[in-house]
Amino acid sequence: MRQHWPRSASISSSCTWHWRRSPSSLRASSATATSLPGSASCSRSAPSSSLPSALLAPYLQTLADYPVFTAGLAMAPRGLGTMAAMFLAGRLASRFDPRKVMAFGILVLSWTLWDMVHWTPDIPMHWLMLVTVIQGAGLGFVFIPLNLVAFATLDPALRTDGTALISLLRNLGSAIGISVMAALLTRNTQIMHASLAEHVTPLNRLFELPWVQRFWDPSTSQGVAMLNAEVTRQSSIIAYGNDFHLLMLLALAMLLLLPLMRRPPRAAAADPAHAAMD
Repeated sequence: MRQHWPRSASISSSCTWHWRRSPSSLRASSATATSLPGSASCSRSAPSSSLPSALLAPYLQTLADYPVFTAGLAMAPRGLGTMAAMFLAGRLASRFDPRKVMAFGILVLSWTLWDMVHWTPDIPMHWLMLVTVIQGAGLGFVFIPLNLVAFATLDPALRTDGTALISLLRNLGSAIGISVMAALLTRNTQIMHASLAEHVTPLNRLFELPWVQRFWDPSTSQGVAMLNAEVTRQSSIIAYGNDFHLLMLLALAMLLLLPLMRRPPRAAAADPAHAAMD
């Protein structure tokens, strides 16, 4: 993989040089300075659809023992919620302040993440699908008004550059977020495993219970292996909950970015479909 680093660095440098040299760059637009910074920051910091999905898929497959096909079916309704919310969010953003619509979507998204903090692998399928549908709706209420605010005051000649910039920041934020969440998941699993393993000692009276000795007998190699597997499983459940809790805090933190955005003019807000297409 190292042999591709110089090539990637050259491509990135070329793109940066072209952006700096372009006469129609976003830096040259005063309108961009009033609309894109807040929305770009929100795109970069938003726990987008890929972050909960990136955690939920292995959660269902490794901890809840869902087959790959069943896990996909359980997560599929999320897209239906997003699609339905996008139609409604466009109309609401044309009548009300888009920032208020985004705030509503962020609160909905935060509630679903808070609920996921308390999940266990025994969660009923119907509740899992309901929460994912609501979570998808929350995302729809965030990103449609976000695009409207971003492009409402932007010169049409610069919309191509604006779309590229927001997409770049969104992809970077998603990639960094998934990497950080995966690293925290592994780290927290190891920390919780060490914490729980401290209680696995001959002095623990619980291991004297007959039904415990039958499965988790620390005096046998098979019992130790089964006990370690269960401790690892419980550690992973706690680590996933910690990741969902962090995503909830990041979602709530997006509320602080909304004042950085300016409300678009009435004429621009009256055409949300055009902004959504852009």
